[in-house]
Amino acid sequence: MKHISKVISHSQIQSPDRQPEQESDLDLPTAEYVETILELYEALAILFQSQCRSQGLIIYEDEDKGIYSETFKKWCYKLHKAGITRKDMRRGMSHLEAAKRDAVRTGNEIWPPDFASFIGHCKPKLGRMWKSLPKPQIDKEENSRRWKALIADMKK
Repeated sequence: MKHISKVISHSQIQSPDRQPEQESDLDLPTAEYVETILELYEALAILFQSQCRSQGLIIYEDEDKGIYSETFKKWCYKLHKAGITRKDMRRGMSHLEAAKRDAVRTGNEIWPPDFASFIGHCKPKLGRMWKSLPKPQIDKEENSRRWKALIADMKK
């Protein structure tokens, strides 16, 4: 993979919302992290093919000079800031692959996500925020007695 072996420049991947002089090296994704995003982009390109290009999901603005596109830089920065790990990215791709399968099966069309949607795909789904109470354990006689009492109260 030609582009993965290129040298990654930290000065290229900066916050899209801040000036470079305000950014510390600790806030920037590492070269290894950028390589992970390159792999992610390749997986998205395989899954969504030409839709990626039409959505602006391109890696290089100028590949010969190694200049990343603004969209790629934003993805690197935003996923890094959200704390998305390689494992999270695998989960996100798994969700997208399942969504693509469902879309094909139902005759719908699915498009590549933006960075915010992808972050949502990467996070584990939230379970219930409460725990269900156990089913009450009463015998038939007790159940019958309670029903009779309820009906008697309703007739009053």
